[in-house]
Amino acid sequence: MGWRPDPWQARFLTSPGKRESLLCSRQAGKSTATAARVVREALLYPRADCLVFCPTMRQSMEMLRKVRDFYRALGSPVAELADTKTSLELANGSRVISLPDSQEGVVGFSAPRLVVIDEGSRVSDELYKSVRPMLAVSKGQLLTLSTPFGNQGWFFDIWDDSAEGLKRRSKLHEPWQRTAVPASQIPRITPEFLEDERAELGERWFQQEYFLRFLDSIDAVFSQAVIHGARSEGIEPLFDLGA
Repeated sequence: MGWRPDPWQARFLTSPGKRESLLCSRQAGKSTATAARVVREALLYPRADCLVFCPTMRQSMEMLRKVRDFYRALGSPVAELADTKTSLELANGSRVISLPDSQEGVVGFSAPRLVVIDEGSRVSDELYKSVRPMLAVSKGQLLTLSTPFGNQGWFFDIWDDSAEGLKRRSKLHEPWQRTAVPASQIPRITPEFLEDERAELGERWFQQEYFLRFLDSIDAVFSQAVIHGARSEGIEPLFDLGA
């Protein structure tokens, strides 16, 4: 396709994982690598539904544009049946469909081969929980990708390495395969650029956008650490139920 992937992208493209999450710096190429993987699935597996969710329709359409560019760079090896702003349908029965963060958008789709949630840290818990049951029968793949945005929500839970987070993930029969790509691992981003970004953005935003830090919301009254520290499972109720 005229594209040379970075080493982590090459591993991701050939991964057999069913549940994968990419935590990446800005400009790491996470959307590009994911678009290439969508193309692979749509071409190699007839009647594969590949659904791409993003916080907004505009972002979903941008991912679809990358899919379309890769598909045509290959010489359109499977004929197109339909090509619209929000979907690409191929003669082998495969479809790539872009959708926004909306529970209504989930209705009507069943047994997709691949579900992608881009900018996952900004996608609602409601959509995430609505999407997962779609994979129950198809045993399809779920790919999530994002930079951090706050230390709460379903995407943070995937990457939470606190004792509570590790305990939660230890109960999974199908654990997440995780790939973290900070700015220091991206050859296209120079140290000089990062120093300028640190000076312009401030340490908080710099660490979040480039070095994968999940930080408390800037308008939070209490930090998540304080909230979790106030919890206890050993408190007995004062009265029996029904008293």
